[in-house]
Amino acid sequence: MLEVLLAFAMLTIVTGAVLGVTSSALQGSARRVERAWLVELARSVTEEHLATRRSVATVESLGQYEEWHWRIEERPAEPIVAMPGVALDGYVTVAVSVWNGTAPERVVTLESVVAERPAP
Repeated sequence: MLEVLLAFAMLTIVTGAVLGVTSSALQGSARRVERAWLVELARSVTEEHLATRRSVATVESLGQYEEWHWRIEERPAEPIVAMPGVALDGYVTVAVSVWNGTAPERVVTLESVVAERPAP
């Protein structure tokens, strides 16, 4: 009878350890999937902003879809040096930050340097 109790105790310990490792792996996988989703959302919001930025007058905007949030900011870019001694002006940096409303500490930011808006 004692051997059976020890066998069950060992089985319980091993099962608990396996479940703990599996749970940790699943949580890590879920975080990676969420980060991949945030990167794709940032790319999508960036592409939409760049396609419609001629008609948008603001340099900062906020957006939301269900629990997903984003912020778009435009600021003057540092001059781009094409060749030594030749700097190109007229560019802005578009920064798109996205996050999940339930986990605002995990923010993904995508920055793009694009030509300044043409005059309307």
